[in-house]
Amino acid sequence: MRVLLNIFLIGLLGLSSVNFSYVFAQEEAGLEEAAIDDFEEIESVLGTVISVDLDRSVIVVKISSDEGAQKSPERFTVPVSTMIQKEGAFVKLADLAAEDKVSIEYLENDSGEKIAQMIWVE
Repeated sequence: MRVLLNIFLIGLLGLSSVNFSYVFAQEEAGLEEAAIDDFEEIESVLGTVISVDLDRSVIVVKISSDEGAQKSPERFTVPVSTMIQKEGAFVKLADLAAEDKVSIEYLENDSGEKIAQMIWVE
């Protein structure tokens, strides 16, 4: 609706040289900001990969505590947009394997789902 109003006002004012991609980018940016509000701040953990489910885009990681003790396994959703770095190169989820030591930055949404943003394989 806001995009249509912007286009109407642009036409009304006779501003034909306005870049419409800017207007649409602003609208999309607003949607992204709203989506970010559904999450808490970015958190990070260290752990060991237990399993990788390519069909569901999920990894299960045994989290290491500060004292070196192992905590219970945690499940992370890994969207396509997640950057995964292994041996200095960006790789895909399929390149992760059980027993890989990982550092994960993630967001947790209101329903408790952990969404990986960045994964580094040590």
